Amino acid sequence: MYLSFFDEKPFYHELDFQSPYLRNYIESVISPTLRNAGEHDISSIHNLQNIIVFGPRSSGKTSQIYGLIATLFNTRSIYHIKNNIYENNFQYKSSSYHIEFSTRYFKNSDISDDHNHKGRNKNIEFVRNIVETPNILIHAPKLLYIRDFDCCSSEMQKFFLRLIEKSISNVRFILEIRDISKLSEAILSRFHLLRTSTPTLEEATHALRRVYRKHCPKHREEDEEEEERVIQHAIRYSHISNFTYAPRKKHFYLKAMFGILHIYISSLDSGKKSISSTSLYIPTLIQKAIELKELLFSMSESTEKFFESMVRVRELILEIFVNNVPSNVIQKYMIDTGMEYFQKEPKIQNELFEFGRKIDSNTAVSNKDVLFTEYLFIFLFKKIYDSKKNAHKEEAKVKVEIKVKEEEEMKEEVKEEVKEVKKRGRKKKEPLA
Repeated sequence: MYLSFFDEKPFYHELDFQSPYLRNYIESVISPTLRNAGEHDISSIHNLQNIIVFGPRSSGKTSQIYGLIATLFNTRSIYHIKNNIYENNFQYKSSSYHIEFSTRYFKNSDISDDHNHKGRNKNIEFVRNIVETPNILIHAPKLLYIRDFDCCSSEMQKFFLRLIEKSISNVRFILEIRDISKLSEAILSRFHLLRTSTPTLEEATHALRRVYRKHCPKHREEDEEEEERVIQHAIRYSHISNFTYAPRKKHFYLKAMFGILHIYISSLDSGKKSISSTSLYIPTLIQKAIELKELLFSMSESTEKFFESMVRVRELILEIFVNNVPSNVIQKYMIDTGMEYFQKEPKIQNELFEFGRKIDSNTAVSNKDVLFTEYLFIFLFKKIYDSKKNAHKEEAKVKVEIKVKEEEEMKEEVKEEVKEVKKRGRKKKEPLA
């Protein structure tokens, strides 16, 4: 996760956040004596079962899976990852030791097309080729790391189940999921389950302090109080209530936490001697995020300068990314803005939350952060614009109804006055007794 993860290329026992279940499992596959001495080799992969790593968002699932693979193969080369694009825009990552992809690229139509032999679906063929071809780089089973497997439909799970059963000897599967209840019993029965949990405040603080001291040793000596201010600032701004409307049992958003620390350390590298806790986040995010928010609402009031405004939106997003602010931080800020605006409309809130999840997953498997952030901005703009347009229609409708009601009341008053006048006229015409 930013500074503490890919920069350091850790083995599992070097990770800041470890699940006792994964740690015990690794020790059952590799003896601690051999592991600590660095004497085991890739033959350890033969002892690996098919495993499912599950847990809530921001619980370090990906970090721990990479640490697990690095430990099994006894090499840090696992972190030398290439981004690849297969036919039909299928994106996947690979190293010399594994292949990984997300099931979000698959649809039910892929399976039906494949069954009907409509030219053989490219995504399905790609996965089949991975499973059926031997591992020519190393003499060990292939390792297939599949993310978001809980997004698979029942038909897609059946397809993968058949692959798993056919490739017991030459492939090992690692599935990463959040919701274990979405997996079929058939899948679960063929995997070893390993759970992760969200780090505690103490664990998060310890990890931030370690990273801070490693990258800012001189700065810490100059001002020891700055260390505590920076750590508390990172924790406060990465608190789940500030970044997402996910269930409150999740305490921290780890990527945001280390992203904020990354911003701080990058600012030191650029030559700034000191940044106070109050100004830490403002130069690179808050001011530009506020301008984005203002543009969002001004554009939803009037679309006359839409294209000119979108040019400025892109400039702001690029400026934010150039300053090393992670894409997920600004995306969560935008989702948070929409959630606040639609707080009385839970249906739209749900739509925003689901759309945010899709944007997050698509950003994670691609290098198109600016494109997906713009897409999120446009989606949010359309929702607010439509909401205001509907509100104006309702307001105009109410005004018309009020006007009609007032006219009817006036007509009734006129009728009453006419009746009164007629009554008085009759009384005057009556003969005197």
